[in-house]
Amino acid sequence: MVASKKTKEDIIKKFSKYCSECDGSCCKRGVFSVFNWEMKNLPLAGKVFEISKNCGERGMTKDIVMKNKCIFLGDRGCTLAPELRTTDCITFPFYPKLKKTKNGLEIEAFFVHEECPFSREVLKDKELLKDIRAYWDDLIKKVPSQEIIDWIGQGEYWDDWYKKALIVKF
Repeated sequence: MVASKKTKEDIIKKFSKYCSECDGSCCKRGVFSVFNWEMKNLPLAGKVFEISKNCGERGMTKDIVMKNKCIFLGDRGCTLAPELRTTDCITFPFYPKLKKTKNGLEIEAFFVHEECPFSREVLKDKELLKDIRAYWDDLIKKVPSQEIIDWIGQGEYWDDWYKKALIVKF
């Protein structure tokens, strides 16, 4: 496990005031980026999903597609224990903008996807942003750089995506 259960629980708790208001619209978007090591921990028996034809597999990452909503979304929210929730689930709508340095990867900023109905509010939530930053700083230390780059994605599809996102600089 890369992030501690407590770190994930803290982020989930801070997001809950937003998520409870929008009825989990992020969980209904149907496409999720998942590290291979996260995928191995998911209880997938009997679950139906496919690998995205748009982005598919990117090295050590898969984009999984589900019809209309996350296969782990229940009537009362996510059915996954916090320690099993994937990076995309924990930190959406935040995506880091990274730069390569001689010491590895470094976060320059975060993009915030406007698909989240609370994108502008979460941009201003300093405590949430601090926890998201700590989560990603920890991830960058523990996960090989190429896996992180694979997860974030590159190319034309992603260039268009980033143009539609809001940015938080540090």
